Formats: sequence, C-alpha cells, structure tokens
Amino acid sequence: MKLHKTKIKKTTIYIGYSLTIGFILLLLIKGTLDFAKWHSEYSFNIQNIFRIEPRPQPVTYHPVKEAEAKEPTIEDRVQEVFGKHAETFLKIAHAESGQNSGNKGYNCIYNGESMACKKGDEAKAWSVDCGFLQVNVQGKVCPAEMYELDYNLQAGKGKFDRQGYNAWTVCKRRIVICK
Repeated sequence: MKLHKTKIKKTTIYIGYSLTIGFILLLLIKGTLDFAKWHSEYSFNIQNIFRIEPRPQPVTYHPVKEAEAKEPTIEDRVQEVFGKHAETFLKIAHAESGQNSGNKGYNCIYNGESMACKKGDEAKAWSVDCGFLQVNVQGKVCPAEMYELDYNLQAGKGKFDRQGYNAWTVCKRRIVICK
C-alpha cells in the first residue's frame, strides 16, 4: 500500500511539473510572438537608445473621393494653389496631418534639435504645426485661420516659396519623396 501511495505521489508531482513546464513554454512562445509583432512596428533610435518610436511607414496616397461637380474637391484646391507640385503636397498633407485640417502638433527642443514633443511635454513646446499642411507657427497656439483649408494652403505656399520642400520634416527625412 505504501509503495502504491509513493507511485501516486510521484506521478502527481510529475504531472504538476509537466503542466508547469508546459505553461512556462506557452508563456515564452507568446512572449516571443508578441515581441516579434512589437519589433515589426517599433524601432530603436540609435542616437538615443531609450527613445522608442513607431517605424516610419511608407506614405501611400489615397485620393479623397470627388464631391459633387459644384463644389471643388481638396485635390482641386491643392492643384489651384500648388500647380505642378499638387500631387507632392497631397502626399505631404497625408503624412503630416492625415489630410485633416484640424490637426495640431507641438515641437520641442531635445539635445539642441527641434522635433515633435514627447507625450506630456506639450507645455515645453516652442512652436506648433497647424492644420492641413502642418504649417509651423511660433508659440503654443495655432491661429484659428490656420485650421481653414484655403488659408492653410496659402500659408503653406508662402513657406514653400521661401524654403522649398525642406520646410516639411517628412521631406527632409524622406518619408515622402518630394520633387
């Protein structure tokens, strides 16, 4: 009888260890798969090893559906202002604001370089990017007219005439091929 209880006890321990090891293996496999998914979406910034950013995704342009014939489309309005550069500016707007006239981005200075503020650092911003083309304005507030598409396009055209494509980070970093 004692031998039988010992066998049962050993078998129970063996099953317990097997289940524990199986559970640990499942956790390791899940962790590896989660890491692989995370790694495909994020990258380490070599200059600052502690800064983790989303991987830049190639910008694909999805034209906005045409409105009724009476009302000009966004593409028509961009074409009217930028002429032969219109297609590039639609790509810039898509990358900068998602072609959303209501977007606002904050710029901070880190290690002597101006870049998008980290979450929670908006109060430290020296400038903001406003509207459809994310036109840069010093201070922390976008003027209300910057959220109006036509005004924003004109402000962007003025900036383009003075600075060229280098006024937009997505061009400088070659997220959008600007030509």
